[in-house]
Amino acid sequence: MSVRAHIGVWCLLLVLPGAQAFASEDLLSADLPSLMEKARSPAAREQLRWLAMTAIERSPAVREAGANRRAAQYDRLEAEGAHYPQIDLDADSRWSHGLSDVGREDFSGRPSYSVTASYLLFDAGRTDKLIASRAGAEDAALSRVQAAKLAVAGEAVLTALELSRLRAQIAAADGYLERIQQLVEMLARITAEDPGRLGELTQARSRVLQAKVSRESLMARAAQTELLLQKLIGNEHAAIDQLELVFLDTPALETLIESIAQHPLVRQADFEALAGQHYAHSLAAARKPKVNLIATHTPITPGLSGDTALYAGVRLNYTLFKGFSDRAAEHAALERATGAQNKREQLVMERVTTVRALYSLAHAQLARAKEYLSLLKESDQVRRDFFVQWREMGRRSLFELLAAESEHHNLVMVQLDTWFDALSGMARVRVESGALLGLIGVAGDEVVAAKPWQMAD
Repeated sequence: MSVRAHIGVWCLLLVLPGAQAFASEDLLSADLPSLMEKARSPAAREQLRWLAMTAIERSPAVREAGANRRAAQYDRLEAEGAHYPQIDLDADSRWSHGLSDVGREDFSGRPSYSVTASYLLFDAGRTDKLIASRAGAEDAALSRVQAAKLAVAGEAVLTALELSRLRAQIAAADGYLERIQQLVEMLARITAEDPGRLGELTQARSRVLQAKVSRESLMARAAQTELLLQKLIGNEHAAIDQLELVFLDTPALETLIESIAQHPLVRQADFEALAGQHYAHSLAAARKPKVNLIATHTPITPGLSGDTALYAGVRLNYTLFKGFSDRAAEHAALERATGAQNKREQLVMERVTTVRALYSLAHAQLARAKEYLSLLKESDQVRRDFFVQWREMGRRSLFELLAAESEHHNLVMVQLDTWFDALSGMARVRVESGALLGLIGVAGDEVVAAKPWQMAD
């Protein structure tokens, strides 16, 4: 290839914006209204939903929380069983020593059995409060499931954003490296005809080596980030090149703060406090009288005869004194409920502070990113002018040309960092406020409780 042809290729590289070399070119070239339009597109939101749901479905932490939730459901069903009749069957085969009908000693081995049934008539609300406590614990377990989903989805989203950042920067580094390599090839041709310009070729080769080292560092970081993402979503492959734009469409700050009340961890603390209060009331009711309806079918003389008796009646049970252990248990439950309420207040306080800080920082970074757009255009024009002045007029040295190229490349990298810092900050705002679950369409995972006679073994 002739020197003129190399110069033509170099001019073509200068004309093409460096941002068009990679998938996140819109972050460097498009204006905010067009970006917002893409942010609201179904394609970008579907990419986000696919990523989050894939991570959730693969997560052992989510499955563990689901198992604990189902266990809490069966705990509630266990408490509800007290409202049904309680029936016990006892059977035995015994040898008895006694007198026979003729008055002498004899041994008899008649089998015997007894059936006892009881039905709760009154317990001062103890069972109902216990059921309410178990229901609160079940709701708290459901909130833990949602919290696990939120944590996993948030980790997957932030990891994907970091990977998108690195891929965009690698593509920008590729464009910069390609332009410097073309310059080296052009200078090699020129040096063959004019050995006095060997120093310029050495400078250009040095910049090529520096660009390669920087690119390899970015590729190593990208490989590590890909492994982290693979841990979350496995070997599934789908496009995730637009999901970062979704976070440009961020709700108002007050809307996000209001959503904190529905954050899974906050709701968990609410339900734990409610469950503790109901359990304390159940323990208080246990000190009051309890009335059961009793029916018994039992042998009169077990092992000696087959005669049986039937008994039915009402039984009253009232604990008079238990060494204050019942009152201590009640107060312990109330203190745990109070602790859960305080935990809830602390969670809300921390998240409100975090959301406000992240929101303010993300919008400041977004404003800086928009300022970089005009600066990049100016920098791009400067590097083109420097090349023309170096090539045709000799008014610029190669050092100045390389400095202009390096400055423009650094601005591109800083612009990408600023954009992705803003987008990651907005994603973290969604995670901290709990709004990410609504964005990806994760529902409450409600499960209809089975009746005791419908439960599978």
